[in-house]
Parts: sequence; structure tokens; C-alpha cells
Amino acid sequence: MRIPSRSLALLASGLFAAAASATNVYVNSPLVTSYTASATVGGSKYRISNTNFDMTLDRGTDTGGPAGSFLQAGLGNHAFLNGIAYDFELGHVAGEGILFTMTRQGGASTTLSWGTFTTPPPGTNAATLNGIAPGAVFNSVQISSVATAGNRSADLSNLVFSSGALTLADGTFGSTLTTNAGSPATQLVVADVDLSQFDWSLSGTIVLTKQGTGGDETVRMRLSLVDAVVTIIPEPGTASLFGLGLFGLAFVGRKRTPR
Repeated sequence: MRIPSRSLALLASGLFAAAASATNVYVNSPLVTSYTASATVGGSKYRISNTNFDMTLDRGTDTGGPAGSFLQAGLGNHAFLNGIAYDFELGHVAGEGILFTMTRQGGASTTLSWGTFTTPPPGTNAATLNGIAPGAVFNSVQISSVATAGNRSADLSNLVFSSGALTLADGTFGSTLTTNAGSPATQLVVADVDLSQFDWSLSGTIVLTKQGTGGDETVRMRLSLVDAVVTIIPEPGTASLFGLGLFGLAFVGRKRTPR
């Protein structure tokens, strides 16, 4: 049966409305059947450097971007950081900005923040990074632990995604011990809404270890805010299917037998 183009437009608009009204989060979920990153709009990193920075907050370019595109802080030298547990939190305040905090267990906290906040946060703040303010669309958070050389490990645990306005629809976090793995061990949070419109936080514990004082980038944790084209198959009984990413739409379903 041929469906008139006007009816297709109404069907698409109805699915857009359903997607817009949903507020679900999927963590490492098999219901996310496809994922293609389109743009990275922000991120944070923790590493061990003996004489340089150890934590950063950036506008999506990591630390390879132009001058002024990231904030940085030194937490201590190799002997102070090696094998030590740090609790971290990446927080987002809708309409205000992004905060990244590292807290040595039993010790001090350091915060980097990007945006303009009603209540000024502690630590180092920048309203813009290389002229860019936070607020770009994104629907996922990638969590990567990296150990790319011998005698190095990244132990990531206690991951929690928290938001008063978003619901965990499916999936769980896992603990990750990455030892000389070569490629990143990645965990993924995907939402069926624009995460830049909501307050939320991602927290956990990270322990980095390495022999020697060089190779700053060979063991690290990276948290990336990513806008992606995704396909989410809902639980049985859910009315709509969601395909987001720059507000695109994906259709997944059974083929109808021609009559």
C-alpha cells in the first residue's frame, strides 16, 4: 500500500514529538543497535604527568586544540599520583555550563568549569573556550580508559550517571581494568533527548598507574560529550522508536507484505 507523502510527514512529526517528550538514558545497552559519532562538543581528561597538567576540561578538541581551547590543572607529580584513587565528577548545569572535579580520596578537590554559573564554582573557570560557550547539542557521553604501553593500567570503577529529570531505561555500568590494552576500553551513555537541556552528573573512581615519569598520554581517562546518530530499539510494548543525532530520525521495524 502506498502511503501519501503528507501522511509520511505526519508520521515523522509524530515520532519527533514522541522522541522529544521522552527522557530516557541507556547505559552500555544492547537496545542501542547503532551508534555513529557526528561531533564532540566537550570533554575532560585525567592523566599522570610528572611536571605538566594532570586534568583538563575542553570544548571537544581534547588538548590538541588551539590555545585557549581547554582548561588545565596539575594535581601533583608522578610519585604523588601513581596508583592513587581519585573520585571524579563531570557535571552539567543546563543553561550554565560544565564542571569537572577530581578529589583525591581522603584529600583535596580540584575543579575546572566552563560556562557562566549562577553560583560561581571553586577552582578555575572560563566563560568561553577559544571563544566558544557551552550549549551545543549532544546526546551521549563516552567514557574511555586507556593504557597503551607496558607497565601501565587504568582502573575505572563506581560509575554512576545521575539526573533528577532523566530515567535509566536500560543497561548498567561495569568496572574496567585496562592494562597495556592498546585500544581504549569504552563505556557509553546514550539519551533519547538533547543532554545539553538537562542537569546531570557522571561520577566514578579512577586509579592510574605507570612505571617511570614519561609517556603522559599513554595512560589516561577521557570523558567525551558526543552528538551521535543512534538507533534505539525500545523495550517490548514501547510505542516509538528513537533515532537521534543532530535531531535526525531512524526507522526500524518489520517490512509490510505488499497487497
